[in-house]
Amino acid sequence: MSEPSKPADELNALREQIIGLGERSLRKSYYPQLQQQLEALKAAKASLERKAVELDEMRLRAEESEAYARELFDKSSEAILVHDPYSFRINEVNEAFSDLFGYSREEILVLSVPQISSLRPEFQHGSLASLMDRVLAEGCARAEWLCLRKDGSEFWVEVSLKRAKLRGMTQIMACVHDITERRRAEATVAEANRVLEEKVAHRTRDLARANKELEMLLGHLQSAQKQLVQSEKLASLGSLVAGIAHELNTPIGNGLMVASTIQNHREKFVAELTVGLRKSVLSEFLANLEAGCDSLLRNLFRASELISNFKDMAVDQESSRRRRFDLSEVIREMEIAQAPTLRKAGCHLVSRIAPGIELDSFPGPLGQVIGNLIANSIIHGFEGKAGGEITLDAERRGDSVLIIFADNGRGIAADLLPRIFDPFFTTRLGQGGSGLGLHIVYTIVVGVLGGAIDVKSLEGDGAEFRLLLPLVAPEHPAG
Repeated sequence: MSEPSKPADELNALREQIIGLGERSLRKSYYPQLQQQLEALKAAKASLERKAVELDEMRLRAEESEAYARELFDKSSEAILVHDPYSFRINEVNEAFSDLFGYSREEILVLSVPQISSLRPEFQHGSLASLMDRVLAEGCARAEWLCLRKDGSEFWVEVSLKRAKLRGMTQIMACVHDITERRRAEATVAEANRVLEEKVAHRTRDLARANKELEMLLGHLQSAQKQLVQSEKLASLGSLVAGIAHELNTPIGNGLMVASTIQNHREKFVAELTVGLRKSVLSEFLANLEAGCDSLLRNLFRASELISNFKDMAVDQESSRRRRFDLSEVIREMEIAQAPTLRKAGCHLVSRIAPGIELDSFPGPLGQVIGNLIANSIIHGFEGKAGGEITLDAERRGDSVLIIFADNGRGIAADLLPRIFDPFFTTRLGQGGSGLGLHIVYTIVVGVLGGAIDVKSLEGDGAEFRLLLPLVAPEHPAG
């Protein structure tokens, strides 16, 4: 058994020698290349290990970043929704969104956008699809939307939509803000505006009706005012007539008495003729006739003068005719006309207006102004007071004349001064005062005579009216 194994052992030993020789030869010829490859492999291994470490670090940072982003997403106070723009499937929501809609995150992630929208027709799929098309085309959009909570209650939200690329897919990110209170406030304001507009329209109709009534009333008042003004003018003319009549009574009465005396002397003279005319009787008759005729002429001339003045004043006041006149003459005529009224009131008028101030104006209206001022002083200034005095002064001031009418009566209270020229204003309402006297004065002075008037007064210390009139009145009086 030992013989046969010897060649085999030798053969094995030879093979090992050959292999050993081959390995040594191979090592000798390829060792440098293998060494280089080994070093390259070691370097690659080290690089891969570094890359693996870097990848691990990047993975950790990515996980941290994702966790941070998730934390920001979940903890944002704005409700945020991410959904598919085509199927409207909800892919992600944050805690604020879940709280706003009353769902848990797991519950809402199995729903779609139409399922959390109002069931009203205008908020169904067609309207939502149109909105999505706009977001996809423009990249963003904003809308107000009516939504449904889990409990079925509706509430308004303002949605800011933006197209985004998330995980390689086109998604829609929506920020949702509850505007229910704002919409409720807007609805309240709109309702308030509607009610206000209705009230305004109602008030406008009422005001239009009231304005129409006021216009009618104003027309009646203006008509009444014109009638009262005319009445005042007629009353002034009547007072003038009464004054002239009183003044005429004296010369006419004297003339009548003289004529009667002459008649008696004539009858006596005729009786003497039947028994024989004596020279002494003839002389006496002629003397009496001469004296009587002289007295009769004087009285008739006085009456004629008064009638002429009255005629001028009446024509002036009635027709408001324009003419040239001396201011002192018009004032003298007013003194004559107002003399009985002044005597009856226990007061007198002192005119210090010198002749020579000539005006081309309207003497009638000017006389009416002076007459109304005199009447105002008698009725208001001298009420309950005897011995009143009225003074009239005038002075030229360039192309104008300043007429100062003053009395020493009771004066005018300070709070009444701004109102005394208003129509129908009087302190004697129901006692015979129409409240148009001074309004007529103002209207004539400003409108007809083209001047200005003001008043100064202290209560208890009389009143002073100052009239500034142009020497030549306007061609076309105002009013």
